[in-house]
Amino acid sequence: MRSHHGSRFAALLLIVVLIAGLCSEAEAKKRSRKKKSKKKSSHSSWSRPSAPAVSSYSGDSERIQQLQVHSEKQQAQLQELASKCNAQNSELVQKHNKIAAEYNNVLTEHNKLIQKYNSLVKELEDPSLAQALAAKAIKAYHHPGIEGAVNKTYIHVLPAATEVLQKSSIAGERWFNETQSKVQHFLESYGGEGSVEWASYLSGWIVYGFILIPLAISCWCVLEFVCKLNHLIVFGHCYLAVSGILMTAFTLHTGEDPLSTFAEQDPKLYQFAQCSFAIVFVFYGMISTVALCCVDDTDSFFRTLHFAAMLLFGVGYYTLIWTPAMLDEGPRVDDFVESLVLPDSQAAGSNASGKEEDVPLLITVAPYVVISAVFSFLYLFETSSSKVRPDGDEEKGD
Repeated sequence: MRSHHGSRFAALLLIVVLIAGLCSEAEAKKRSRKKKSKKKSSHSSWSRPSAPAVSSYSGDSERIQQLQVHSEKQQAQLQELASKCNAQNSELVQKHNKIAAEYNNVLTEHNKLIQKYNSLVKELEDPSLAQALAAKAIKAYHHPGIEGAVNKTYIHVLPAATEVLQKSSIAGERWFNETQSKVQHFLESYGGEGSVEWASYLSGWIVYGFILIPLAISCWCVLEFVCKLNHLIVFGHCYLAVSGILMTAFTLHTGEDPLSTFAEQDPKLYQFAQCSFAIVFVFYGMISTVALCCVDDTDSFFRTLHFAAMLLFGVGYYTLIWTPAMLDEGPRVDDFVESLVLPDSQAAGSNASGKEEDVPLLITVAPYVVISAVFSFLYLFETSSSKVRPDGDEEKGD
């Protein structure tokens, strides 16, 4: 019984499954039919409005013409834009070329600066003697004493000297030409026949020879018999010693500094006197240097002492007298001596009050006494040594 019921149940399940499958197929067919009907309806609705467009040919031609006009306008606009783009491109190319040229110039200048920097570094690492002397000369030129002297020379001396030289050269040339023409005319008049050929040569020789030959002979005589080294050195010693003695006497008599008084009374004459004294002292220094180089072993100590005294005097003169004179100021000898001797408070009080009577007379006269004593000693020693020395044992520079 149980097996029979089980078979019936299985058959019922099969029938139910078959019925469900048939139902699902039927629904699927219905769905497919509905989709096909929708597609047909949509296709028919899309194809219906195209019928009147095919029939209106004139409307399409107008539309085509409008499109052509629009396209021509667009082409014109595109051409205009292309021309503008080309112009801007050319401007940009020119600017680029200009910037590139400037960049190349900057590079060349930079390379030059690098080379100059490298050369300066090499010079600083191993400076040459010429460059060191040039740097020292430039530095010395900017000193107030030298720069003031150069300025005064350009302002006062050179214009007058140029004018005098021009006038003298014109007058001398005129005199030479007139004298030569007169001598030539005299020779042609009294020389007879054929004198025209040699009169010009003989007149030139007479005019220039009678001036240059005596001048050369007189210069040789002065250098040979007068301007000996020993005599020039004695003259320098005597000149400085007498100058010191006179200034000492003036200070003792008046109680005032002679240089300051001279500068206050006549500043222009004071500056002229300093320029003249500077020329004489430079010449004296050159002679002293030559004497030191040509000294014998017996006089080496004296020549060294002479050169040291001359050098100290030169430094003091340049610092205390020459430099203030070139700056249109008075000498500073009194101030220097006061700073060495007097205390700081007393020196400041005397400078503030401006009264020279507060300064002792010994301080004012001291530098001139030292100058007169030193150069008097050099003069006496030079003259005594020249008398003791035989005539054949003169110095090498004589």
